[in-house]
Order: sequence, then structure tokens, then C-alpha cells
Amino acid sequence: MSTTPRIQQHPSPLRRGHPERAGRTRRHDRAPQPDRGPTHPPEVAVRAPTAMDQVELRDLAHRLGETVPAQPVVVAAVDGRVVAGLSVATGVVVFDARDAGPDVRAELHRLAGR
Repeated sequence: MSTTPRIQQHPSPLRRGHPERAGRTRRHDRAPQPDRGPTHPPEVAVRAPTAMDQVELRDLAHRLGETVPAQPVVVAAVDGRVVAGLSVATGVVVFDARDAGPDVRAELHRLAGR
């Protein structure tokens, strides 16, 4: 009777108790994250656009399938990201409805004098 040699298996480094796994923790073993405090309302700024704002406004218009408003424009930025633009010359407005609420659009019109 022949016996097949038994293959010795080496423990995987991913298995519990393996020396190479020392120091690693599972998600539920981690300490809870500290409270980051109350959430602050988004910062809204209506301003004359910078060169980067012009690029963001063009990208926004293309993403929404709209034409880029004619110069001069005023832009509204929420947390530093352009979400709306208004052409002072023509009154054409391009805005992302998800991020530019009615208050943002009203502020755009107020600042542009429309």
C-alpha cells in the first residue's frame, strides 16, 4: 500500500494569528472616529469669475447641454465650485438645479442688477 505524501500547507499571512498580520485590525476592531462637530451650511459666493471659474462655467454649460453665457458674466459658487452663471449683457442663466437653489439664483440676479 502506497501512501501519498502529505503536502504541508503554510499558513496564509491573512489568517488570524499569523505573525505578519500582527498590528492589522478589522474594520469593527478600529476605534470609533471622533465627532467632527455640527455640519456647517455651504458657503455661497456670487462674484466676477476668475479664469478657473470661466472654465468651470463652460464645463457646467456643456454638461447641462446649454450654451455658455455671453460675457460679461457673474458666477455663483457653492463651497468653491461654480454652480451657476448669469450673463449680465443678455440675462441668460445656466445653473445646476441640484446645487443652485432658488436663493442662489435670486442672489445672482440681485448682484447683476436684474
